[in-house]
Amino acid sequence: MKSLLQLFITSFLTLLLTTICFSQDVTITTQTEMNAFDPSTTVINGNLLINGANSNDPIINLNNLSNLTFISGNLEIINNDAI
Repeated sequence: MKSLLQLFITSFLTLLLTTICFSQDVTITTQTEMNAFDPSTTVINGNLLINGANSNDPIINLNNLSNLTFISGNLEIINNDAI
């Protein structure tokens, strides 16, 4: 029983320590900004706005958001027909 508890605590702490968190609103307006977004981010404590109005560098790929599990605010995707 003790080793099961130790395994649980170790797993929980590992998960807690590997969580990358933004504690502010995030706005992404170009694919270059999307590519620069840390793909290990799992939490945004704020809003996420994806605004594809920049026609010179349109957002067409959201792969760097694939590990995102929680947004405390709103998720808005505007001005982008490609996604």
